[in-house]
Amino acid sequence: MRRKSIFTSLFLAVSLTMAACVGRVRIYDQWHSDYHGWDNHEEVVYRGYLRDNHREYHSFTSLSVEDQHAYFNWRHEHP
Repeated sequence: MRRKSIFTSLFLAVSLTMAACVGRVRIYDQWHSDYHGWDNHEEVVYRGYLRDNHREYHSFTSLSVEDQHAYFNWRHEHP
């Protein structure tokens, strides 16, 4: 299970890095089987999530798999 978590985090980090090079960032949400475009709007929403949940800012790719999952669950409840 730990190996899967490491692979998922690495995959997200590489995806964000590669997509940023072409100016378009999409993150795959494996729990809801969809993609989320990561742009300025999503960054504002993410920061709102952190504020509402009394969490300090950390880039999304640096979050644990569990915290990423929690954000995606919250995001699907707050379109």
